[in-house]
Amino acid sequence: SSLTGNQVVAFIISVSINFFLYILGSILALVPPLLAGLLQFFSSSYHFESIAKGVIDSRDILYFLSVTAAALYLTHFVHREKN
Repeated sequence: SSLTGNQVVAFIISVSINFFLYILGSILALVPPLLAGLLQFFSSSYHFESIAKGVIDSRDILYFLSVTAAALYLTHFVHREKN
């Protein structure tokens, strides 16, 4: 919501980004094997599968904390530029 003043647009952007991160795991068959591992790591569905099974892995926690930290940093950067 720091990128736009409209809450509806901010919601649509955030849903689009989350949807893109979720479907990255589904398109692995369409990319070369060299990129498949990288895209699988960035896919939120890949990290959420083990958590849904009840397995808490430090790599999954680190992934979600990293995504959160990146979003907070971008928000801080946008607000610093506006002031």
